[in-house]
Amino acid sequence: MKSFRVVSMIVIAASVAVAVWVGIVQFKASAQRASFPLAPVRSGEFVAVIRARGQIQADRSVPVYAPLVQDLRIAWMAPVSERIEEGAPLVRFDSSTAERDLIQRRAAAERARASLAQAIAEAKSATEHDQHDLSDARLGVESAQLDTADSDFVARLDAERHRIDLGVARQKLRQLEAEVAQRQASRESKLASLRRQLESAEAWVRLVEGQIERMDIRAPLSGFAIYSANRSSLAAQVSGSTQPYRVGDQVPAGMNLATIPDLSSLLIDASVEEIDRGRMRVGDEVIVRIDALPDASIPAKLTTISPLAEISIDSRGREFHVYAALGSRADERVRPGMNGTIDVVTKRIPAATIVPAKALFTRRGKPTIYAVSANGFTPVEVEVLARNTDEVAVKGVSPGAQVAMVDPLLDGIGETALAAAGAK
Repeated sequence: MKSFRVVSMIVIAASVAVAVWVGIVQFKASAQRASFPLAPVRSGEFVAVIRARGQIQADRSVPVYAPLVQDLRIAWMAPVSERIEEGAPLVRFDSSTAERDLIQRRAAAERARASLAQAIAEAKSATEHDQHDLSDARLGVESAQLDTADSDFVARLDAERHRIDLGVARQKLRQLEAEVAQRQASRESKLASLRRQLESAEAWVRLVEGQIERMDIRAPLSGFAIYSANRSSLAAQVSGSTQPYRVGDQVPAGMNLATIPDLSSLLIDASVEEIDRGRMRVGDEVIVRIDALPDASIPAKLTTISPLAEISIDSRGREFHVYAALGSRADERVRPGMNGTIDVVTKRIPAATIVPAKALFTRRGKPTIYAVSANGFTPVEVEVLARNTDEVAVKGVSPGAQVAMVDPLLDGIGETALAAAGAK
């Protein structure tokens, strides 16, 4: 009887010890699960993207040049921060010197016009006088011809004298015709010279008027002006520092003064790594996010992929330039030169099982997640369907499960839990 009690006490003590050990193990497993960072497995649409950095550019820009006029000085410029409509004034130059020249040219043209009018009147009067003299000379010839008519009543000596008078009259008429023709040619030459002078004076007037008109430069399209650096200024020549053109600067003729980008042709130029180049196709959906506009998400299309690679700045390999056109859907606040990020959509999975990228590990050469179980963590092999930087679409785990965000094998308790799970 006494031995039975001893055996019973030993069994009871062993049971208590086992229960305490199980409780300690479960407590340690619970403490382990509580101390490990966990994340839920969710279900939803998975969008596989390639992310890259880029800069906004304008595919089309219209340059603005200074007119071919000497002594150009800027008198007024449209503000950089204000939008300029097509046809609105962009830059005005000081035209006071050209206007004084125009006054002189117009006066010269008026003098040439008056001289031509006077010469035309004098030529008309002289021509009428010459025609009158020619008429008198022809009349004298005709009268001499009448006197030489044969008649029985005219003496032979008088008839001979009349024939001599007729010859003299004809010679005088020919001489007068030659003189009239010479004077007429001289008058026409003078008139032609005066006409050329008038044409030259009027051409100068039109030229100066055109120069004055070109001094008022208007915007060739709507947008924002980007003024060029004034490399001919004294500061640029002395210190080498340049700044954009401003009011009062002297501008050489024909110099590039400004550029107006076409805001309807905005695109983003991004650089992608060589390994991502083959996963992209022209026409892929792109989501553009601008650093300066965190609330903006602009849909776009991948329009161009550069065929040649370039050495990346950080020397990690080669990179390709890709371009996505924003088009008319671009935010009105987007400007050339802004930095941003593009997400090139390469794949869409409508109903995917998604886990955080940090929850995916490699165990025995296969992708594995560690799901929370009653004994700690259970390794679950999964199939990777698509991958992003922060999330992965997998197959082989149920949505709603909790997975570890760090590798439990790095912890001794985790190894014990895994061993217990493997034993089962």
